[in-house]
Amino acid sequence: MLSDKDRTRRTVCVGLLSTFALMLSYVESILPLDFGIRGFRIGLANIAVVTALYTVGAGNAATVNCIRIVLAALLFGTPISFLYSVSGGAVSLAVMIFMKKVCGCKTSGCSVAGGVFHNLAQLCVACLFTKTAKIIYLMPLMIVSGIITGLVVALASGLLISRVVGMLKK
Repeated sequence: MLSDKDRTRRTVCVGLLSTFALMLSYVESILPLDFGIRGFRIGLANIAVVTALYTVGAGNAATVNCIRIVLAALLFGTPISFLYSVSGGAVSLAVMIFMKKVCGCKTSGCSVAGGVFHNLAQLCVACLFTKTAKIIYLMPLMIVSGIITGLVVALASGLLISRVVGMLKK
């Protein structure tokens, strides 16, 4: 059972990681990145989600993810971007939780799997919206970009995790 002090620290940590995720979502929304895929994002906000998963647990990581998705959609998103974010975020987090708990993966394995499945979930949503499966040709590109962005997120998360663990232990 957590003490009141530990619960307070976890709550503060979830709040800080949620704020960090929202800030990264905003930065990413204004970056002029275009790699030939409309709406492509690196997924910087997932740094906060992966960090939460490895420091304050799956439930709190889900909270950080939900807060970020809802607030980003309300502040600088659209209903369509919300649907893409929810689908990608939910599938990605579920895969990362599975990889961590069942497979015992470290941050890099979880983040890469999360990045790949985030992109695949969004590709499925795009197929539903466009009512065509023709965009499946993007799958290899989405898998490669998920691997690359997953590694970037894992590297950044690794740097942040040690700091957050230190904050929780004080």
